[in-house]
Amino acid sequence: SNWADDFDKLESHHGYIQWLFPLTEHGVNDHAQTLTQQEIKIFKENVNLQKMLLRSYNLMLKFYGFKLESEETGKVSLLSNCNERFYNLCSSPHNFLRITRIIKCLSLLG
Repeated sequence: SNWADDFDKLESHHGYIQWLFPLTEHGVNDHAQTLTQQEIKIFKENVNLQKMLLRSYNLMLKFYGFKLESEETGKVSLLSNCNERFYNLCSSPHNFLRITRIIKCLSLLG
């Protein structure tokens, strides 16, 4: 919650993305653990964990200038600051790696 609207902090720190969106493969943060198949199963069955993932997803959508319109369909729409956020996305190529990680995590965890 301390980082929710601090776009500079979200941009400049790189290790948090592995904690918010874990994968079965290692990332650049050596301290972040990889997911096991058992953990994936538990995650898919736990409503609280799913809510935490949704909160993380909404945080990153806002960071990129979007908001989630529908949890059921996954539809997103642009925020009023989308031009500023899009500029940040394009000027910081590591964000494309973050987006790839987010998509992989969402695919793994449902």
